[in-house]
Amino acid sequence: MRTSLPEVIVVMGRCLAVIGFERRRASTGGAPMIDPEPDPYQVEYNRLDSDLKRLLKQVREFDGDVQQDLQQRVETAVNNVLDAMARIPHADNTEETKRRLAATAVSALALIEADIVAAVSPAIPAAASIGGTGSAAPTSSSVQAFMNRVRSLLGAAATRVWTMLSTRLTLKEWSLSGQVSGGVPPFSGQVAMELTFG
Repeated sequence: MRTSLPEVIVVMGRCLAVIGFERRRASTGGAPMIDPEPDPYQVEYNRLDSDLKRLLKQVREFDGDVQQDLQQRVETAVNNVLDAMARIPHADNTEETKRRLAATAVSALALIEADIVAAVSPAIPAAASIGGTGSAAPTSSSVQAFMNRVRSLLGAAATRVWTMLSTRLTLKEWSLSGQVSGGVPPFSGQVAMELTFG
């Protein structure tokens, strides 16, 4: 009886899987191997990383005049968020260090939106005045669609950051304040947030 090469490969793969299982089982003293549950913080971190990478992709694909400078600023802020959030769960961090890292992550996340709004908001009146001239400049609707995608991704990232922080720190109190200026809605105004961890 002849066996085809694909059948041999399948059988060999099954044998190697059994051998690997038996080795792992032997290394645990004969106890059955149970894959550990994934760390919820790490799962959320991976999702945050994915959300922020999609945000960075959106920024790279935007056709604005300030694209290169904006990309660099957003990429730096994204890296700051991810770095701070990756360092929070380490056992050697004191509560004070965790608080500083949390503040860094939240500040960098807010900076991302502020940088994008500052770079894109001048394009809205310009895009509206260009209208349908056939120019390669972004239209008002494309800028608005871009901002909607950005806000959606930032909202998801902010939710993940808060979820992650709530597992490692206790929020004692918070306050939110803001003011509206005469800019182009919804890109006008300032927001300040104060967090106290306890």
